[in-house]
Amino acid sequence: MINVMVLDDSEDIISGYLTILPFIIKNHPTIISAEDGIEALKQLENSPKKIDLIFSDISMPNMDGIEFLNELRTNPKYILHKNAIVIMATAHGEKDTVIKAKKGGANGYILKPFDIGSLIKALSPHVKRLGIKIFEEKR
Repeated sequence: MINVMVLDDSEDIISGYLTILPFIIKNHPTIISAEDGIEALKQLENSPKKIDLIFSDISMPNMDGIEFLNELRTNPKYILHKNAIVIMATAHGEKDTVIKAKKGGANGYILKPFDIGSLIKALSPHVKRLGIKIFEEKR
């Protein structure tokens, strides 16, 4: 079992994750969602289960993905989730933003809109660490 959190201020994007991730991750993921970093941190603070994998939008209201990532990695309140794999999502692909996310502890990034292939590519380097099996595209 793998616990996943998705953060995005777009209901359509969250819906996309909720549809695609159970298809890609063969270990029956449990997925929770949040609309911004503040909501996500509240959920993490109250979660008795360790979150293993987080997909976070970079650009969100109230608290953006970079701020969320910083809190997750540095605040002792989130120690249970500190080592989660974090994959940042951006619609802009701005090089400076991606570099900032990587320096802040992001484990990868995807460009929005994403598809099955881009999610598989983002997850592939982390399969062993997460202990998951993922769908493999036939070529």
